[in-house]
Amino acid sequence: MVHSKPFSQACQNNRQPILERIKAVFTEPATILEIGTGTGQHAVYFAAELSHLTWQPSDRPGGAGHSLGWIQEAALANIRPPLELDVSLGSWPVDTIDGAYSANTAHIMSWEEVEAMFAGLAKRLIAGGLFCLYGPFN
Repeated sequence: MVHSKPFSQACQNNRQPILERIKAVFTEPATILEIGTGTGQHAVYFAAELSHLTWQPSDRPGGAGHSLGWIQEAALANIRPPLELDVSLGSWPVDTIDGAYSANTAHIMSWEEVEAMFAGLAKRLIAGGLFCLYGPFN
């Protein structure tokens, strides 16, 4: 099944500056959980540019398939199928995480969801694992 490709101009605009930051952080082979994959544009761009990483997209239940158009078209071996992830639930579809990344999510989550995201990451990140968070912060 071919999925349509939603487009985000913001993803297009910020992908290179974000890439420059995360490639300085995620230097070793690892699997990176992306929380809030959205359109999939970042997942595809980062996976193509950072072939030493395996990218694990995720999004809210009902939204994980939103990224399939970009992911399927890219057909990159280092992108896994998107997972449904509700950060507020105690159980996540992953047990351990080498690293994590999220863009433009924390400012649209409730405060309780933001706290749950950090708590969930704290339980699942390996020792020394890093979380990169991008967004409008004040």
